[in-house]
Amino acid sequence: MKANKILFLSLVLVLSFSLIAGAQVPVKTVQPVREDITISELLSGKVVPEKIVNLPAEINGVVENIYVSVGDKVNKGDKILEFDKSQLLIQKKQSEAGLAAAEANLAQLKKGASQEDIQTAEANYEQAQVSLESAKKSLELIQEIFNDKTSLKQQLINSEMQYKNAQKQLQSAEERVNQAEKALEQARVGVRQAKNNLDQAQNDYERMQKLFKDNVISEKQLEGTKLQLENARTAYENAQLQVENAEVSVESARIAKEQAAISVDTSQQMYELAQQTYNNPTQLKQQLHQAQTQVEVSQVNVKIAKSNLEKIKKGPDQEQINAAQANVNQAEAGLEQVNLQLSKATITSPISAHIALVNTEENEMVGPGSPVVRLAVTEKLNIETNVTPDLRPYISKGDSVEILVKNGKTIAYEGIIKSISPVINPQNEAYPVTVEVVDKTDRIYPGMFVDVRISKESAREALTLPIDAVVDLDTFPHVFVVQDGKAEKINIGVGIVYNNKVEVTDGLWEDDRVVIQGQQQLSDGQAVEVME
Repeated sequence: MKANKILFLSLVLVLSFSLIAGAQVPVKTVQPVREDITISELLSGKVVPEKIVNLPAEINGVVENIYVSVGDKVNKGDKILEFDKSQLLIQKKQSEAGLAAAEANLAQLKKGASQEDIQTAEANYEQAQVSLESAKKSLELIQEIFNDKTSLKQQLINSEMQYKNAQKQLQSAEERVNQAEKALEQARVGVRQAKNNLDQAQNDYERMQKLFKDNVISEKQLEGTKLQLENARTAYENAQLQVENAEVSVESARIAKEQAAISVDTSQQMYELAQQTYNNPTQLKQQLHQAQTQVEVSQVNVKIAKSNLEKIKKGPDQEQINAAQANVNQAEAGLEQVNLQLSKATITSPISAHIALVNTEENEMVGPGSPVVRLAVTEKLNIETNVTPDLRPYISKGDSVEILVKNGKTIAYEGIIKSISPVINPQNEAYPVTVEVVDKTDRIYPGMFVDVRISKESAREALTLPIDAVVDLDTFPHVFVVQDGKAEKINIGVGIVYNNKVEVTDGLWEDDRVVIQGQQQLSDGQAVEVME
């Protein structure tokens, strides 16, 4: 180093003297050299599996069996764990029974009224007709008595019979009211059950919406829950319709009962009147009026009984069938829901992978959405690293990189840039980069820290010079080439600058003699003397 300084000072003195004397300027030269150039950067990275899958529980239950341990290899479809199914199996039996009952009810409605129902309605109609005929005969009798006062005894007998018949009709009407009220209560119970099912379906749908937003369940599963909610809503509306129909039936039965009570009161009054008439014939006219009223009431009862008979023979209307069909649909949806829960009670592997983590134990209660097992696909490995904004322009997806593993000694493996995030990570102000390990090796494991070498700039067989040979490198780079004993100024193109060297992209040839010492005092065309 000291000798170079002395030589440089000597050249300066000689050059100064030469300029004063007009002599040749002594210089040293060097020839450009071709060589490969690579400028690289080392990035720190972490080895991760190609894919990590967290398996959550989709139902609430107690873990009964765990079939895997950490490190086990599982194939797609292999059992991982299983929940206790006892409660779900009970629910399935209940759902199957409910479906069978709903289907039987629908079949009965479609089939129509039974022969027994028709016979009962016909008997009521006939009884109403008999009562009407009896009322007419009573009226005729009273009229005869009214016209012939000698028949008071027969009038008393007939009115007594009419009174007893009216009491039987009232008793029958009371029984129909009781039956209608029981049917109404059953319909109201059905409404409450349908409302509970609707609330449950609404809660399930809202919960599944959250799971869908968290990417825990598929869109198909969400649509299934939505269908169950719609079925539950339809069933609730149909149950309300059944209540309305039952209320109408109760009201109709109560009206019939009131009419029967009126008939009883009327017949009782007629009977009492007959007694009074028998004892006091002066009241016969009043009995005649009451007999006429009884005929009118009996005619109304005949019309009601006939209407009921026609309705039973006609069968249920479409609204009743639709309500029964809705109950069947609801029962089917309930059974499907239980079967779905049963299918979710066994967790199987969706892919071939290794068990990375088991996050539960047997006999432990687990809630929906809780991650229970983590799977890792390790047949291929990736490196997660980051590049700063100044290095980002130098890399692209698909670029080859070098992975350096320090495992006792440094070993290099080939890698390919798999992905580059388009968005910078605000936590470290760098772009996340994923590198895929190309070489299959058993020396790299997930969790290891490695270095990734990326090529920042490179050139093959580049023409290079020592950086000291270039004048005004940062502004107007040029060199002096010795030609026929004179210094010729050559403007050059500059490429990569590295390790005190510079790549010359334009202006020079390999056999050019470039001034390396003394160039700062030269001018174009000046005479020089090359010193060895």
